[in-house]
Amino acid sequence: MWDRVPVRMQRLVASLLLAAIAYTGFKGDLLYYIHPRYDLFTIILSLIGSFILLLSAFFYKYKGEPTELPYSYFELPFIFGAWLLSKGVWLVLIVFTLLAFLPAKPLLSDVAGRKRSQDYWSSYKDLRYISWARDPKSINQVVGLANRKDTQDLVLDKNFELSGFIKRTPENSHDILLLSRFVISCCAVDASPISLAVYLPGWEQKYKEDDWIDVSGALEQGKKLGVDGALLRAQNSNIIPQPEDPYEYLMFE
Repeated sequence: MWDRVPVRMQRLVASLLLAAIAYTGFKGDLLYYIHPRYDLFTIILSLIGSFILLLSAFFYKYKGEPTELPYSYFELPFIFGAWLLSKGVWLVLIVFTLLAFLPAKPLLSDVAGRKRSQDYWSSYKDLRYISWARDPKSINQVVGLANRKDTQDLVLDKNFELSGFIKRTPENSHDILLLSRFVISCCAVDASPISLAVYLPGWEQKYKEDDWIDVSGALEQGKKLGVDGALLRAQNSNIIPQPEDPYEYLMFE
């Protein structure tokens, strides 16, 4: 009869792991792993799966198995713990517990320096007529419009207020910083950094790398200051708390 216990234990472990995924969703941290549009779907399916596995763990009956279990429910936690230790499943359980209960760390400048930036809009047809083109709100949208000759007029010489984390320029400039965000097309795994150069002389006296700031100013071509592409000439800037959702998302409509 004891050789049948592990099947119950496996179902209990799977039930706990699915419950941990649902708990991560309730905390609002699933966005670090999947696209927000799938949050509710993932939470609901995780809860359903956890409930079904939990029921089957207690009421599953093998062919020929007697109705009564060979142990009391009071003994179950000890049997469960012993089985976890013997099978090494505790390692998996610890990992998922950490994912569920420890705060997720957003991607910042250290990762941005190692990941290549992608231009999502260079080959997009009719970008000029996309819904947000007349009123871009994000770094990704502003940079996407500024990098194309057919849409530059929509953003150059206009004022914007944008927020992001600070990343140093490759030249380690004391007057120019890179206002950055990660753009997600599906989940944090495929996140790609996007940056906009900001002219803010002496920025290191007020901020440091990875600080989140809100910057307002006019967008212009950065050639005069040795910057390839567009540059935001800051008029006002303030440090802000890290947003609950630190990412930007692709909007193809």
